Amino acid sequence: MDNENRFDGDGMPSELEQWFAQPDAMLQLATSWPHQLDDWLTDSIARSDTGNRAVWDPEALGVAVLDAAGFVVAASQSFVAENAAQSIDLDAVIAATRSRTAIIKPVSLEQNDGRHHSALFAYASFQVAQHWQIPAAMADLKSIPPGAVVLLTTVMSLPQPLRRACQAFALTDLQQRVVLSTIRSGSIKLAASELDLAYATAREALSQAFAKTGTNGLSAMVSVLAQTAFGVLPNSADADALLVDIWGLSERQAAIAGLLAEGFSRADAARLLGISLAVAKKEISFVFTKLNVSSAPMLSRMLAEIMALSVMMDATGGSLGLMHIQMEPLRFVLREDGTRIALSDYGPASGETCFIVHSSMTTRLASRHLVRSLQAEGFRPIAIDRPGFGMSDPVASDETFDSDPFMLAALDHAFVADRLKLGRANFIMRGGGRFIIALDSIRPDLIGRVVIANPDPQTEPGGSRRGPFGAFKEAYLRNPTVIMLMARIIASSLSKERMRRMLDRAFRGSPPDEAAMQDEEIVEDLFRAGRMFGTGKISGYVAEQIAFTRGTRPQTIQGKTDWHILLGEHDTLHDPAEVRNYWGAALPDSPFETVKGAGRLLAMTHSALVARRVRGHPD
Repeated sequence: MDNENRFDGDGMPSELEQWFAQPDAMLQLATSWPHQLDDWLTDSIARSDTGNRAVWDPEALGVAVLDAAGFVVAASQSFVAENAAQSIDLDAVIAATRSRTAIIKPVSLEQNDGRHHSALFAYASFQVAQHWQIPAAMADLKSIPPGAVVLLTTVMSLPQPLRRACQAFALTDLQQRVVLSTIRSGSIKLAASELDLAYATAREALSQAFAKTGTNGLSAMVSVLAQTAFGVLPNSADADALLVDIWGLSERQAAIAGLLAEGFSRADAARLLGISLAVAKKEISFVFTKLNVSSAPMLSRMLAEIMALSVMMDATGGSLGLMHIQMEPLRFVLREDGTRIALSDYGPASGETCFIVHSSMTTRLASRHLVRSLQAEGFRPIAIDRPGFGMSDPVASDETFDSDPFMLAALDHAFVADRLKLGRANFIMRGGGRFIIALDSIRPDLIGRVVIANPDPQTEPGGSRRGPFGAFKEAYLRNPTVIMLMARIIASSLSKERMRRMLDRAFRGSPPDEAAMQDEEIVEDLFRAGRMFGTGKISGYVAEQIAFTRGTRPQTIQGKTDWHILLGEHDTLHDPAEVRNYWGAALPDSPFETVKGAGRLLAMTHSALVARRVRGHPD
């Protein structure tokens, strides 16, 4: 297990290469020397230079390629819409061609209504910018001019990204208009005048928006909406370094800026930092002047943009890509403590509700094959990120793993169903057997027909393991500390091509799954469903894998004749006969069906069959 050269020839980390190239040897290692894996993976992480990345809304970033004279060779639509070319700084272009780092310049852009707003331009040579997560059309230009420079800017003045963020929090049209106008002007009074609304009406709409976003003031709401508008920033995203390095702020001034952006008052910021209010006000005045802002809400937006630029320029190890706005509907429901539950409602609203429950290795973003098949049967597919997955926040008790993560997910589901008045619904699970049992124990009234595709059995000593993922499960069982270490390695190295190579190897020996990996839509959907892990959001996965190693077998539940279990004949992870025995003991009255010509990806490759079973139709 030599780690001197951490990446193989195709860019896959060497420790992952060994798991997928030699699964039998790794299974033996996990069985015989489980604690040696701990040291090996810890060392791998220490040597790693990869980090967590972001998933971007393409309309929130403007990108252009410039020639050495500063003329635009190619540009994204958002760059053109921002009219950003008028503010290109030729001196910065020249400096970027000579620099090994990005040159960042604050600029003032004129909007269509004649007002100006502050923005950031980051200039870098093409060699430096090749590690940025820029759109493929920019990175794959057929002809790169000599001395080419990439220019990146945030485009928060454009309404669509912020409007989508508002819609994710279910803001009404009036609330959206008030919020967007207030963000632009920095004042609720100016917004009311601009929209020709009574001040009391605008103030009430803004108050309702605070409640829906779980914030207690305009600055905090702007921060939440701006960060959501960019897409999904990694947990490690931090604007302080750029504030200090580029703008020359002191660490205390950067800290004050961060507190104001989060919604703290000047007095609260002074108290938290142990300084007088007079000193805090002086520091804040300096920060506002340096960043060319005139209010705390404007500062919130600027810090969100700085943070996004920081993430973009630190990006390495492959791109997680851009959000597919039409394919990734997003809605948040706030828990009682203000933390977020993310869901996707694929519609139509008139359809019969059917929840798609994601596996422990994916998130809520559903297979398009499955969504279309369900809609063809008259269903309204909805998918929820379980706690700590995708864009759903963990719950507090999840951090110590003392609570059953499947019960926490069931409580989330019940809360969402009640809040959105969805009532009794049908369910499709990719795995997910333990979730539906937890939900049944607290709210059986919410459960209609159920289809479970390839449910996972408990990870137990002596069980058979198959392929690379079977070796992972054996290692997790023998030494649970490996779970977090392996999750960090996979997350930090995730890209579409690496995922494809890993799955190609994991599905060897399963003809239907091997064929599925030739379907670009399936590959793309698998990547979209898993790429949130690459942003560093892995706590849900870790909690559930620990639960698989520590939990007990579910008790026998009688009478579930409308729960249908589908088993792929060629499942490369679990022996279908063992799965039938395990879950048959828990659900003795439920029908089991081995699907001929199906594998681990049964729900995607045989989506029409799955939809018919949810409807209750036999072939």
